[in-house]
Amino acid sequence: MMNPSKLFAKRLEGTALFYALLITTLIGILLTALISIWIYYRGAHQRDLAIWESIESVESAFLYAQSEEGIMDQEYFPFSTDSILMTKRPWGFFELISCTPASPSSSTITKTALLGRKSPARICLEMLDTRKALALSGTSQLIGQAIVPRGGITTTTVNGVPFQSGQAIIGSSSSGDGALPSLDLDVLNNTQPGLIHDPYNIRDLADSFHLSFTQTPILIKGKVLELERQNWSGPIVLEADSLIRIGGKARLNGLILRAPSIEIDTGFTGQLQAIASLEITLGTQVYLTYPSVLAVLPKSSFSRRQSGRLRIGKDCKIEGTLLGLKNNSNDADDQQLLATLQQTELQGRVIWQGGLEFSGQIAGSVYCDNFFYRGNSGQFFFNYLVNGRIDAPSRSEHWVEPMIWNTGNKAVAQWLD
Repeated sequence: MMNPSKLFAKRLEGTALFYALLITTLIGILLTALISIWIYYRGAHQRDLAIWESIESVESAFLYAQSEEGIMDQEYFPFSTDSILMTKRPWGFFELISCTPASPSSSTITKTALLGRKSPARICLEMLDTRKALALSGTSQLIGQAIVPRGGITTTTVNGVPFQSGQAIIGSSSSGDGALPSLDLDVLNNTQPGLIHDPYNIRDLADSFHLSFTQTPILIKGKVLELERQNWSGPIVLEADSLIRIGGKARLNGLILRAPSIEIDTGFTGQLQAIASLEITLGTQVYLTYPSVLAVLPKSSFSRRQSGRLRIGKDCKIEGTLLGLKNNSNDADDQQLLATLQQTELQGRVIWQGGLEFSGQIAGSVYCDNFFYRGNSGQFFFNYLVNGRIDAPSRSEHWVEPMIWNTGNKAVAQWLD
């Protein structure tokens, strides 16, 4: 019969061996896990480092492209693994810059933006010297620096509407011949066709269509173009021989419209650049988001019997620029440019080489030849501003305007996808 003490000793040895094997296994599993974690985080760190290096390269390329002039299509760091594809081209009144890593693995890291010019809004109003005083009535008020005709500023009652603002101008005023801001004619000329586009018809695109600004722009041409319910965004150009009409239920973002006449129906919301040679008409309650542009630019064949017109209906909100310029022909002095802004809220700038009828509020600045006001019985009052408030300091300090000025530093107006 086996001695109980010896049996206990053998059991003890077996238990110790079991626990030793268990502990060794656990230590092996733990070491394997720690090594796996180290390898994972080392790889993640290297990936993060590569991403940050790619981001820095894209940032550097973007700053380089931003500082350079003219159209660009080239590589940055062309002989390295950090090579960046840079493209720069006009997009309406802005510059479009896109920087993308040449490496397919980093192609999702891109910087694409519209560039404009940034300048402070100190001058609220600048007018030609017609020698007739500017008369303010109703809730009209000027805030900022104002350059007005030599007749100065007066307050009055017109058509039964008395002056109600208490103080006509908060800031300073001077008399003189207001000068049209220096314009970049190259940028204005680039609003015309000339870049490479992929030709399409309206029916070729679905009602909902998104095109990246890193892709080749699309050009849609026709005699008359009408968009009713389309939800389109991206580098798309609409060009019509006579008319472009945008329905109130359409949603457009980033498009350029070019036609003799452009109509935007009541209730439309979107961001676009509309360039017409004859007229632009907005219905009521239209909301154009930053940085939209409405431009009436008569062609050299503009007839003396025709008037370039901008009509903006009641309760519209516009974040952008309104532009009306006479052409450089010998008949330019005989051209008429008329703009009507009824109860309009605008943030940005108005440059209008003609008569301006305005009621509402402008956070920014206005240049115009003169103001006019139509009374209830249809009579015209020359150089009367009724219920129109222009407030230069209230415009956002981050506001960036189109590239049509020769002054101001370049800055990002809008980041794109």
